[in-house]
Amino acid sequence: MSVEVRKDVVVEWAPAAGSVSYKTLIKNDAGTVVRTGTVATTQLIYTYTEAQADGGPWPSLTVEVKAVDAAGNESPNWQSLVVNSPFQASQAASQTDLSTHLADTGNPHSVTLAQLGAGSMAQENIGVSGTFTTTDGKTVTVVNGVVTGIV
Repeated sequence: MSVEVRKDVVVEWAPAAGSVSYKTLIKNDAGTVVRTGTVATTQLIYTYTEAQADGGPWPSLTVEVKAVDAAGNESPNWQSLVVNSPFQASQAASQTDLSTHLADTGNPHSVTLAQLGAGSMAQENIGVSGTFTTTDGKTVTVVNGVVTGIV
């Protein structure tokens, strides 16, 4: 199996003889299954948005694949691939956006922890999650204390 990491994680593998589909598992860094599925091709795309919906992103994830033939028989073993820093490009883009906004002291997108309702929570490193709107109508999404989107 091979992996390409960009905004999405794209995992590709060689086709198994006689297979018509592939079962897939995605596990977080704790080994918990966060997503299951079936694909008809030899490619799985796991998006940053899907990872957020699944409770991530995480420092690493494991993708497992098992072939299925036309009769529904599954290959006996899962093939595994560990992906480290799976969403580095997305996280870097969010960080760049945040740095740009914070550098502009007259920026209408600037927010305080009080606006997030965070107060001392962020100072204690607990993390804050939520969505809020800036004075100029931008929607800012924060997941576990990290700005993940400004639209």
